[in-house]
Amino acid sequence: MSSGMLVCAVMLLACAGCSVKEDRDVCPGRLMLDFSGVDTSVGSLDMLVTGPDGIIFRDMVAPSGFREEYMREVPHGMLDVNVLSGVDGFVEEDSGLVIPLGCECPPVYKHSFVADTRGEIWRQRVDLRKSYCCLTVKLKGKDAMPYIISICGNVDGYALDGSPRKGEFRCEACPEDEGEITVRVPRQMDASMMLVVEGGNGIRKNFAVGEYIRASGYDWDSEDLSDVTVTLDYYITGVTVLVQKWDEEFVFDLVL
Repeated sequence: MSSGMLVCAVMLLACAGCSVKEDRDVCPGRLMLDFSGVDTSVGSLDMLVTGPDGIIFRDMVAPSGFREEYMREVPHGMLDVNVLSGVDGFVEEDSGLVIPLGCECPPVYKHSFVADTRGEIWRQRVDLRKSYCCLTVKLKGKDAMPYIISICGNVDGYALDGSPRKGEFRCEACPEDEGEITVRVPRQMDASMMLVVEGGNGIRKNFAVGEYIRASGYDWDSEDLSDVTVTLDYYITGVTVLVQKWDEEFVFDLVL
């Protein structure tokens, strides 16, 4: 090879690489994730990465890959990353985690963050957090309770940035022999969640369960959501709120 051809080849290789500062913008960044702290018992993880123009990629990470560093090439920019477990069938690539009307929240553990990939590499340790609350409603005062209980709210899942997604939520259930139901609800934005009791006689009564939960000191912004038990007197005279892991019960009188 002549010296002239050799010089041309070297110049072409330099242009193709990313070591020259002026050419780094045309080269992809790297998203490096550490799953070593995730318990393999959670099963496979659903990962959704989006940018200003929409989805960058979606992937499933099996437990066998939790001990190895995960790497994907991504465009430069500020990217929303959602890593979720327990959400099979609930994730939409253009909307995030969406709970269909009539369904309860899936048992989702997740880690949502913004990856700044304007540089060459962004590293992040994945730490899944409990992002649902088991709301148990107990009815007291009568053995047979021909009621349907509905939990209604204005959060129907989680948006692409990981925040609570505004939308209609409604899930109904009939009390079992013990006179109670349990419904999984997502993280709330406010205290607007309602408990609706409908009897076989057509009587419908609404209770501001979100307000009672807030008055008890419950924190919807905590990293891991605690479970809540609400006891409703059959004769509609009072409500008791008990937050899991707390020793104190909070009792509220109802004025109808």
